[in-house]
Amino acid sequence: MTDRRLADGDCFEVAGRIAANGLRTDEHRTLTNFTVCHALVMHPEGFRHWHAWIEVTETVNFPQIGPVPMVIAIDKSNGNDTALPVALTYKIAQVEHDDVRRYTADEACALMLRTGHFGPWEE
Repeated sequence: MTDRRLADGDCFEVAGRIAANGLRTDEHRTLTNFTVCHALVMHPEGFRHWHAWIEVTETVNFPQIGPVPMVIAIDKSNGNDTALPVALTYKIAQVEHDDVRRYTADEACALMLRTGHFGPWEE
C-alpha cells in the first residue's frame, strides 16, 4: 500500500497554474493568499499516489459566535471543482497534516521554474 506512484490526472498542472495565475472565486475575485499542497494520498483502488490541491483559509460568520476561520481544500483537477474542509479531505485521502508538503504561490512558481515541471518536487 505504499506504491508512491503518480496516478493519471492533471492535479499538479492545475495546482501549478493556480499558483501562477491566482485562484478565481465564484464572486469573480482572484485570490493570491493560498497554499499549494502535495502529499501521498490513498487512491480508491488501495495504493498511495502523489496528489496536489490548494488550501485557502476562509472566514465564516456565525450569528451566535461571530467570525470563524476555516481551512478549505480545493481540488480542481480532472475537471472537478471540490471544496471541502481540510479535516474531511485528509480523512478521505488518509493523509496526516504533517505529511503534507506546503508551498506559497511564490515558492511553487520558483520550484516550477527551477525544475521545469509542475511537481511533485519531493523525493
